[in-house]
Amino acid sequence: MAEQKRSSWKRWLLGQKHQNLPPRTAWQSEHLAHARSDRRRFYSRLTCAIILTVIVATLNSQQPATALELLVFSIALAWAIWFFLFVVILIPFRTSPSFAPNGQRLALDALLSGLNWIIVCGFFYALIGIYPTERLHSVYDYFYFSTVTFSTLGYGDFSPEPGARAIASIQAIVGNLHLGVLVAAAFLVAGSISRHSPDDEARNRSEKN
Repeated sequence: MAEQKRSSWKRWLLGQKHQNLPPRTAWQSEHLAHARSDRRRFYSRLTCAIILTVIVATLNSQQPATALELLVFSIALAWAIWFFLFVVILIPFRTSPSFAPNGQRLALDALLSGLNWIIVCGFFYALIGIYPTERLHSVYDYFYFSTVTFSTLGYGDFSPEPGARAIASIQAIVGNLHLGVLVAAAFLVAGSISRHSPDDEARNRSEKN
């Protein structure tokens, strides 16, 4: 009994949580992969709904921001961070016999995540402000500034107010990370195409014969 307890503590210390579990069957692994794919699809649709909600909130935003508007922004930003981390950036590192990252799906998720960040941060800039204010023509200028910040173009025609500088800096870093994910997705697609090219299929058939 004491030896089993020491063994369990050792597995816990080394992070070997699943060491003694029976191996999954092929059907179980495939079923789990499909379930995770369905969840990712649901998360993507929920993100689209959040984007539309934030756009409506931005069109009706006012300065100074109300407590309800700041609450909506906080929830939307928390979801943007979660979606980017667990649906986009960590997917390429999750490989198993039953799961391989899909480059096209990863690219679409990254584009959706990028659009989400642009809209959510644009809403924040509409609440806090950008300057010079005399050059603002409509609420779409906030989305324009958010896009420029996300892509790190830095035209210099608008700048964030002091209260928005931290979000602008974080958004620029996240924008660069999205670019890296899109490059990784392109390599995944290219690798998938090369593995299923006609020359490879013909070579495999000849080797079998």
